[in-house]
Order: sequence, then structure tokens, then C-alpha cells
Amino acid sequence: AGALTEDGWTAELAIPFKSLRYPARGAGDVHRWGLQIQRTILGKNESAVWSPVSRAIQGFLRQLGQVDGMRDLSTSRNLELQPTVTTVGASSRTDDGLSFETSRVAEAGLGVKYGLTSNLTLDFTANPDFSQVESDRGQIETNQRFPLFVPEQRPFFIEGQENFNVQAPVIVLHTKTIVNPRFGAKVTGKLGRTLVGFMVADDEAPGQLDDSSEPGYGQSATVIVARARQVLTGDSSIGVIATNRNFADTYSRLAGIDGQFRIGNTIRIRTVAMAATHRDIEGVENRGTTYQAQFERQGRSLSYGFARAVVDPGFRTDLGFVRRTDTRATEASVEYAWWPESWVTTWGSRFRYERINDAAGVLQNTTASLGASAQFAANMTADVTINRDLERYEGIDFHPNRVIVGGSYDRSRYFSFRGQYSFGRAIRFVENPFLGTGNETSFTLNLRPLSRVRSEITLNTSRLVNPATGSEEFDVRILRALSTYQFTGRLLLRNITEYDTSARTVGVNLLATYRVNAGTALFVGYDDRFEGRLTLEDESTLPIPMRRANRAVFAKLQLLLRY
Repeated sequence: AGALTEDGWTAELAIPFKSLRYPARGAGDVHRWGLQIQRTILGKNESAVWSPVSRAIQGFLRQLGQVDGMRDLSTSRNLELQPTVTTVGASSRTDDGLSFETSRVAEAGLGVKYGLTSNLTLDFTANPDFSQVESDRGQIETNQRFPLFVPEQRPFFIEGQENFNVQAPVIVLHTKTIVNPRFGAKVTGKLGRTLVGFMVADDEAPGQLDDSSEPGYGQSATVIVARARQVLTGDSSIGVIATNRNFADTYSRLAGIDGQFRIGNTIRIRTVAMAATHRDIEGVENRGTTYQAQFERQGRSLSYGFARAVVDPGFRTDLGFVRRTDTRATEASVEYAWWPESWVTTWGSRFRYERINDAAGVLQNTTASLGASAQFAANMTADVTINRDLERYEGIDFHPNRVIVGGSYDRSRYFSFRGQYSFGRAIRFVENPFLGTGNETSFTLNLRPLSRVRSEITLNTSRLVNPATGSEEFDVRILRALSTYQFTGRLLLRNITEYDTSARTVGVNLLATYRVNAGTALFVGYDDRFEGRLTLEDESTLPIPMRRANRAVFAKLQLLLRY
């Protein structure tokens, strides 16, 4: 509940004890909880906190305030059932482009949440449907040497995600690799001072093949993940993790140990070591390890760090995200900030150097980065970075030096923006690579014209020119607009429109949500996708008007039953 007052506003929030995890206490024993309340005042670029926080102490949670005096709190084991029913009608253009194929599907699903103990929760999902979740944001795929990371957005995998996190040179568990789970279950929480996470899933996607003679046709992949982290003292801990994925005759297994150790208020040391074994559908086996040691000192003014990370050439994992293998990286950075506390709130400079060799000792990359940034009292920021790089590609050493400038503004209640522009040299990753000149842009504009209306407009561009010929290699733009209109506290309309010049596609998504409570809601959505065609006479660049590629209408009802 909220209300405007003569001197500001008040807000009241009610959180059921059943929604919280806390250890049981004996009759009359006092509960002591960590608590922090923070208010961000955008116009002043200020964060006001209830419990004092010092920039000279690394870590936010360790500076929480304390709430005590509570006794005899409920320790009932919460049971939640969330059944869902989804109907979808879809049509897509056939391969010959002359007609549409239509389909209609109705499916039911079930979600279960049960408190095994007051501090340990079981989540289960059967035939989950995530049709109401926001679509993945488009990313520029042109001229990318390494794979792009797509963040997770599905609620089942996001909740409790922190229990599985490991700071490592690779992302150990990337749940987007579980594409179409038939069912999933996980246990997350604490056992004394030990944080635990255990997850199993059955993924149908790998076996959904067109050719029935292909290995694994009609089969599903079995996923098992186990994680435990023992809290030693304060922010120091040591943990272990193991992941396993089996599909047909393939497997992907990983095991590792990691530690985080706090020294004083400003120093933190992180270590991790993992080993993986992998066999693909062709029967090829790979084995490899990865490890990292990191020292970090973070203070109010002076911060610096050192890191050494290794990823073997044979390191493979089907459940994680590995951008690059065969690397031996050494990194050092230092940063100093001044706090004049005037119209310039803070400003500072930073320097970073990284060197990457392969397993044979051949230098692959160096980066020397010098930057400066400032924050202003009007909630404005400015940043500039100069990179002098070396990158080895196809046996050739290139120097793709870049300049990056950026900034943001977020003082007005009606709009805010942030942007970044980089220019300089870039490698064209083709069979005969060369060093081109180009620029990249990333810009986000947030509009709030009315209290019930919000819109986020993003523009990402990438352009490269061949200096030898003066010809343009590519000029890619992705424009995306996400707008919401809150009719009432329960009824919401969302629109996502995205245009990609590289793929020549336009996507339009509408979603209406009527929410009865936190878990009971009705979703009705419409999705349409158009694509540009090429003329038959010239298959290079000449487009003719957009045509519909596919569209779908869906309705989803989910209920929350709490006991």
C-alpha cells in the first residue's frame, strides 16, 4: 500500500512468514535477522540506507543491520501447488513459401514448492510453459569470433540460482542449455552453515530431430547438478560442484572445488579448480581442466587486483558456457577514485593489462586499457577508455585498437538514457582476415511519460569498412522497443517490437496479464514475425517487401494454491 503525504510518500509492504526461509528456534528463543533498507534518490545520485554502509569495507551483505526480538515464529512447512493450462494456435510459412502450416496445442503443467525444512525448499515442475516470459534480446551476431551469451529469464531456473553460482573462468552452469524440460526438480537452501543446491531435469530438445535414423532420435537428455558451499567465517567459504549430462551415447561431466577468503575489510582471495570429461555424438572424447586464482583489494579510493586463469584446449561442458578454450590468461588492474563531494560526486582513473597465451606458449592476445570516469550530482556519468590490443587470428597478429566513450543521465522522472560508442580498428573474421575500420553503438532510452506508462528503447549497431577498397563490409542495426501500460494494479499490457537489419526480420509481441495475486494470473499473448525476401535475380542485397514468416496466439492460466 502506498500514499502521498505533504512531505513525500509512504509505502507499506506485508511479507508472509511462509514466503521466507529461516531456521527454527525453540519456544521463547529470539530470532536475529540481517536486514537492510535502501532508497535510491535518482535526482541526487544518492542511495540512503537504514544500516550504515562504508565504501572502505568490501561487501554489502556483511554490513546489514540486525532485527531481533522476534519469538515463536511459524515454522510450518509451506506447500504451494501451481497448475497451468496453456493453449496455442500457430501458423508458419512452408519451405516453398507458398502456404502456411497451422497447429493447435493445449497442454497442462504443474509446479510444486514444498518446504522440506524451515530453511530447505523443494521445487518441482512438470511440462513447464514459459510462453509469457520476455523474449531474448537480439544481439549482433555478425563478425563474432566467439559465441554470444544469452541470459536466463525462465522463473524456475532463476529462483535459487545463486546457490549454484561459481566464480570461474567459464560459466559452470548455464541453464539455457536445458532447452525444453519435460520435468525438473531442485532443492535449495541451507543446512546449518552450508548452502546447498541440487537439481535434476529431463530435456526433450536434443532428441527432437528431423531424421529418425539419427543417433538419439526421440530420446531426452538427463541433467544432474549438485552444489554445496560451506560458510567458514564472515564472507569466507569453500565449496564443491558437480554436473552431469547424458544423452544417447554422449556424456558431459564436471567436478570442481572453489574457495573465497576474506582478509580484513578490503581484501578478498578467490580460487577455483575444475576438471571435465566429454564425449560427443561422434564418439570423440575430450578431457580438460580450468583453474583460477584471484586477488582483489577494494577500498573507497584505491582498488587493485591480480588474476591468473587457465582453460585447457580439451575443456568441454554441455551444461555451461565456455566462450574460449586453450587460454593462459594473466590480468592486473588498478583504480583510484577521488571524492570531491561537489557537483562532481566522484571521478577516477583505471588501468588494466591482460595477456593471453595458448598451451604451446604462443601469445594470442594482449590488452592495455586506460580509462577515466566521473559521476555528477545531477545523476550523470561520463566515461572514456582507450584500448591498445593485440589479437592473433589465423596466425596473423592484428592490432585492433579502440576508443570507447559513454555516459548516462537519470535525473528526470520522465526519461533517462545511457549509451556507449566505440570506434577504431576491428578484425574481419573471414577466410582471408584483414583489419578494418568501424564503429559500434549501444544506446538505451527509458521513457516514463505517464505514471502508468514505461518504454525502453534500445539500439545496437555495428559497422565495418574495408580500408583497402573503401567498401562497407556490413552495417548491422538492431532496434528494440519494450513498452508496458499498467491499466490497474492487476491488469498490464506489454509490447515488444524488434527490427534486425542483418536477419531482415521484424518481430511483434503483445502480452496482456491479469494478475490476481503473486502466483495466480491469466496471460493472453500474440506473436508475429516478418522477414524480408531477396529478389530471385539478385540474391545479394536487394530486398522486396516484408512478408509474414509465422504468428501465434496463446492463452495461459496459472493458479497458486498455498497450504
